[in-house]
Amino acid sequence: MALKCRDPAKATDWAGRAELPCSWAKGSTMRDSILIENIEAKRHQEGIEDIELVQEIRGLKVGDLVKLTFLSESMPSAAETLCVRITRIEGAVFRGVLAKRPTSKCMSEVRAGSRLTFTAAHIHSIPKGVPAHER
Repeated sequence: MALKCRDPAKATDWAGRAELPCSWAKGSTMRDSILIENIEAKRHQEGIEDIELVQEIRGLKVGDLVKLTFLSESMPSAAETLCVRITRIEGAVFRGVLAKRPTSKCMSEVRAGSRLTFTAAHIHSIPKGVPAHER
């Protein structure tokens, strides 16, 4: 199963929301929609500018790990930040796979290895202490 996100190039303002909606590629809809939080928009609302993160994002390469925050549409309090390994970079659009499955019960259908598409606006952070050759 693969997570597919609608129009990742315009993900920063999909229908006036700060999240990127995802759906399963296997033809069936999930019982609950999973969203990737637009952390950049959230930081902007709070007046936070993370220049160091922006610089780190510019240096990302295929194979690197990033952290994204996933939200359950029906249970917003069930947010979970997970590592994603970048598999492809196409301009401002990143493609990747989940490094491990979520622990939240409402996201139990999401598996390690699930593919997804996201933008720099969705990158919560970059794991520290991971040697470059292991990213």
